[in-house]
Amino acid sequence: MEYDFYKSNNKYFTTMKKTLFYLAALVCCIATGLAFTSCGDDEPDVTANATYSITFGENFFDAVDGVVIYYKDNGKIKFETVNSGTSWQKSVSGKLPSEFGFQWNFQAKDAESLTMEVYNLFTTGTIVMSTSNGAGVTQSTPIISNAATKKSDVVKTIQNASGKSFGYKVSSRGDATRSDNLDYKL
Repeated sequence: MEYDFYKSNNKYFTTMKKTLFYLAALVCCIATGLAFTSCGDDEPDVTANATYSITFGENFFDAVDGVVIYYKDNGKIKFETVNSGTSWQKSVSGKLPSEFGFQWNFQAKDAESLTMEVYNLFTTGTIVMSTSNGAGVTQSTPIISNAATKKSDVVKTIQNASGKSFGYKVSSRGDATRSDNLDYKL
């Protein structure tokens, strides 16, 4: 009686062929998936540039001292003392998603330093922002609307305005959402 190895193990070889076929198909699927995944990484990161500015009345700093806390490059928080001039301005940038904005902290000078009867405390904040994918926003907000503040009202007016903020949260696509309550803790 002749022994035919192939015939006796036909079921084994058929199973092995199927297993190798499925294994090869699985390897092809994984390789194709990785190829498509790596193609998506070629898109550059979306970035944004913003300019913050505050415009002050001409004798604002005769009555007030101030500090501005702001989001600097890539979300770092910085602060700067502001005590002269008619404007303050900073340019910042960052990768998205990110937050952009600033907070003003003003303090009225002591009563002996207030020598004028009326102060121009009019103050406006502005953010101009643009993203690398073409989105952007430009908006101003009044900080103090009084162009003629009596000496006796300076402290109250400054206390009401101090500590407020103006900002935006920006998504990774560049969509800006106004958010005036960002975290300005150093």
